[in-house]
Parts: sequence; C-alpha cells; structure tokens
Amino acid sequence: STGYCHVLDLSGNVCAAISTQTRRTQGISMNQVAERYFGVWKRSLIQYRSGRSDSETAVYWLQTPRLFADLRIPSISLPSLALEDLSHSQQLALCEQQGFAGVTQVDEDICQWHRKLDYQPVNDEEDIGRMHFETSERLVETALDESYYEIWERLPDSLGSCRGQWLKAVDEPSHQGCLLLAGDYFIFAASRPTPITPGTHLREKFGEPENSFNPAS
Repeated sequence: STGYCHVLDLSGNVCAAISTQTRRTQGISMNQVAERYFGVWKRSLIQYRSGRSDSETAVYWLQTPRLFADLRIPSISLPSLALEDLSHSQQLALCEQQGFAGVTQVDEDICQWHRKLDYQPVNDEEDIGRMHFETSERLVETALDESYYEIWERLPDSLGSCRGQWLKAVDEPSHQGCLLLAGDYFIFAASRPTPITPGTHLREKFGEPENSFNPAS
C-alpha cells in the first residue's frame, strides 16, 4: 500500500510524503533491511589497497528500514562567513563535501546503496560492499574487488525510534527529498532547485573564479 500526507519542507514547498510502506521507491525494490543495520554509523577508518587511508573525514551513515542518508565532511577549516564572502579556494573546499540519500538493498552480506539524491554530480559508479559485523556495534565494509575496507561504529544515541519518509513537492514533482530519523539524530536531504549535469566531481562544475555556479545551492 502507499500512503500520502502533506508536509512543509525547509524551503517552504508543500510536499506529498510517500509512505515507505510501499514496496518500491523510484523503481528500486524496497525489501526492509535487517534491524541490525538500523541507526547512525560513524566511519572511523577507510583503508585502500594502495596504502592510502583516511580517519579524519567526518562520515556518518543513517540507516532506516529502507531509506538511508550519508554525510561526508572533510577536515578543512573554513571561516564563519557567508558563501559569497569566501575566497574561490575556500568555495572549492566546499566542493569536497559529499552527501547522498536513497534506498538500501541488502542481499545476504552484500549491501548496495541506490543514490536518488546527491550533492555531487551523478555518475555511473555503483555504491556496493560486502558487510561483516565484528560485533553488533562494529561493522566492516569491504569493496567487492577488495580495493578498500571501511570500519563503521554505531552511535549509541541512534538506537530507538527509526523511520524514513520520502518526499515529493506537490507543485513540482521533480523536487524530491527525504526525512530520516534514528534515535536522537535526523537527516533532511532535498534535491537541488536546479539540477546539475552528470559528471565526475562538483569542483569541475564550479570551474574558474568567474564561474557563477554555487556549490551550496
């Protein structure tokens, strides 16, 4: 079944909230993921086969029964200024952020995240990994080709109520978003007012200093 209600998103748009009880969202099968995945997971390490590693980027993954959201913020110090007051290099630093949301699909120990909203330009790369629970609160994700592994640890305050709602603007159906809740945490994600063309990285869209593209809009 599919349920609808009307909500007001943070940009003032009236939206139809599509119940996640429906079996499909945006063409992706929505079988509920196992409860052991629920909550907010913080990445403590990513280690690449090349030897490169990263334990400084703040990475959070919020998982509900079907929907997920992921936020990745590099450890770059920026002044507390309006976007237009930042230098070009500082604005480019904002382009290094990542954020995406969509539907999670789990088949045995294989987890795939189907991105439906993305801060970065859309590309053809699959987001998929093999999952291993070392404990109930510590999870290791390994690339299918073993090119990297990530260590995730669940935040204790993220246990409890866990739900997600997919949103679509009533007056502009192409404007979509989602609101996810896990314990004491939530993430709200929304599509850009003006879509950006597919590509490899946001900094390439931002371009040279005279480019008027806004990385935060």
